[in-house]
Amino acid sequence: MAAEYLERAGCAEDQAGTELRAPDASAVLRFAGSPALREPAAAIMGAFSAVEHLKGVLGIAAAREFPNDLTLSDEG
Repeated sequence: MAAEYLERAGCAEDQAGTELRAPDASAVLRFAGSPALREPAAAIMGAFSAVEHLKGVLGIAAAREFPNDLTLSDEG
């Protein structure tokens, strides 16, 4: 998912071959908290991964991991 965000932004892999790590399915489901929120969770995690990757590639800051303690809620 994160690679798709980077492609849409016109970005490509840098000369150093820095890898882009996209969130795995189990991390997405854990963040979603329920199957109903899986798609929005994947979009949020993909966007986060893309931004963190760009920060590292551009030398703005070190890329961070997505916080494991966050979850979405479908409760109103």
